[in-house]
Amino acid sequence: GSTPDNVQYAFAHGLIRDVSYSQIPRSARGRKHGAMAKWIESVAGERVTDHAELLAYHYEQALALAQAAGDVASDELIEATRRFSTLAGDRTQDLDVVRAQAYYERALQLLPTAASDRGDVLLKVAIAATSRGHFDAAQQRYEEALTAFIERDRTSSAAYAMVQLSNLIWERGDPDNAKAILAEAITLLEQQGSGPELASAYADQAWQALIAGRSQDGLGAADKALALAKELGSEEAIIRALSARGMARCDLGNARGLDDLRGALNRGLESGLARPTAVVYSNMAEAVSWSEGPAASLKLLSEASDFCRLRGMVDAGQWVHVTSLEVLFALGRWDEILDSAAGILEWTNARGGSYGDLW
Repeated sequence: GSTPDNVQYAFAHGLIRDVSYSQIPRSARGRKHGAMAKWIESVAGERVTDHAELLAYHYEQALALAQAAGDVASDELIEATRRFSTLAGDRTQDLDVVRAQAYYERALQLLPTAASDRGDVLLKVAIAATSRGHFDAAQQRYEEALTAFIERDRTSSAAYAMVQLSNLIWERGDPDNAKAILAEAITLLEQQGSGPELASAYADQAWQALIAGRSQDGLGAADKALALAKELGSEEAIIRALSARGMARCDLGNARGLDDLRGALNRGLESGLARPTAVVYSNMAEAVSWSEGPAASLKLLSEASDFCRLRGMVDAGQWVHVTSLEVLFALGRWDEILDSAAGILEWTNARGGSYGDLW
């Protein structure tokens, strides 16, 4: 078996297992789930995070059954449930953002208002909600996280929350406000010294310049982001900076830009970091359309759509559809453009509008 020196048993049929399980009184059943979780922790040792979802399940069952039986749940049980719910969210965020959001929301429910790490969980909830396209909820959570960080004098964390909030506000169609928030965040991060949060902020600064048509400024910010990201070894920041530099180079007629984008996509797929990889996919497709033609671009966008759908990344998936419009236009597929554009507008209008409307 998988656990040496331990005898293992199995039920002859799943029905026997279910009936046996249901006959255990709730209070006792809860204690057994708790004991099972502690045993898994002891066996897992340093690899306990690899079993975060299983542990979250058993601790959650232990807590829910204790409450259903009218027992007073111990602080230790509540803390274990919260901790492993958070870890389970971290483990699943790049695989299934729907599950990750549920784990983070459960952890948040169990956190006292004055908990020292409340801001961290709020920020994770906000990022997951953004990926799911739940923009109102995401903005509220970003603002709550920002307040929590400020109250604890966690300046770098507060600035990073501002960077994420800036991205959301930009997407919601308020670029001036987004730019101001990002500039303030960069100032705070530069005062704190070099860190991965600053590298990510520089990458976002590059994107804002690129979208505004200032490709040379975008290239400068991307180079700065990439240098810092490599120095710190931040893989996510490297991917985002490479992607920004690639688009800036393409805009400026430098063929090496496509190499940057390919490198960013390969790193994203190898590392399993879903959010930055989804962005690279759309940018790569745009560059491929210029260099290899719209048919090659559409194939890449199909891969990107599958990538986002399998991970529940609704927001990134919508941007894939937005990018597809220009490619479909180049191919003369008018009916598909109208259908896709109508779907995009319906989606963004339900969320109060988006920068994507302009496309």
